[in-house]
Amino acid sequence: TIGTRSVAADIETALVIHNLMRQIGRAFGRDVGFTIRVNNRVVLSALLAKLGLAEKSTAILRTLDKLGKIGPEKVAEEMIATAGASQAQAAEVLKLAELSGSNDEILAGLEPLLAASPVGWH
Repeated sequence: TIGTRSVAADIETALVIHNLMRQIGRAFGRDVGFTIRVNNRVVLSALLAKLGLAEKSTAILRTLDKLGKIGPEKVAEEMIATAGASQAQAAEVLKLAELSGSNDEILAGLEPLLAASPVGWH
């Protein structure tokens, strides 16, 4: 969204997408199942800073975008090859990318990953 830093604009965008998908389903006479995924790059940036990979964020993001297509092993290999990450660093990034569950479960999983982050954990 251009011109605002408010999360309200992001929420509005998600709501527009939600309503659009529901209307598409209705147009075809059925309920369409879909998932809207929301992320926050600040969390990834904090982890990358902790791991000493902040300068490699573009390469890491490009590689993470392939997770669903090539799987975690190949993504780790590519992070090592393109971003210069170590095996341990790649594993930590993948832990973050693979967090799932309820909000509370995800937050609990984030705490150990970001505990020593220079950005801090609140």
